[in-house]
Amino acid sequence: PPLLQLNEASFGYTPAKQILRDVNIDVGLDSRITIIGSNGSGKSTLLVVHARRRGSSLPLSLGSNC
Repeated sequence: PPLLQLNEASFGYTPAKQILRDVNIDVGLDSRITIIGSNGSGKSTLLVVHARRRGSSLPLSLGSNC
């Protein structure tokens, strides 16, 4: 089974502010990935969306205090 998988995932705080649109990711146990992007581009949001889809209770925003 994949370690990280999202199929056609989308997320936005409001309909006008979509951060992720139709994202597809499939990462196996033997893979290594890097998520790179500018501030506010949705890197942490991507991981939170994935965790929530799997039933985790991670906070919606990840900051320096987490």
